[in-house]
Amino acid sequence: MDRTPPVYAADARVEPLSDGGVVIRPSLHPPELTSLRWRWGAAGSVDCDDSAAITDSAVAPLRLQAGDLPAVYCVYGLDAAGNRTPVTRIDIPAP
Repeated sequence: MDRTPPVYAADARVEPLSDGGVVIRPSLHPPELTSLRWRWGAAGSVDCDDSAAITDSAVAPLRLQAGDLPAVYCVYGLDAAGNRTPVTRIDIPAP
């Protein structure tokens, strides 16, 4: 039984788009992180510490329109045994 938390923190890369939006690409670190859970919302409306509100991720990029910004993206990772990382908060400014 593995009860040790993962070494790597969950992370995502934010890439600006020419129309002012962004693409957020969550990152796995196999074999350490095998799945991610994430949530996003308007700045000031998302509580990254509320892990019950963070949903499963398909590890697919998330595209946000310029009108969705500023925003907050919260992500945490899990290893194969279900041990989770702390939540990583990524603040995304308006264009």
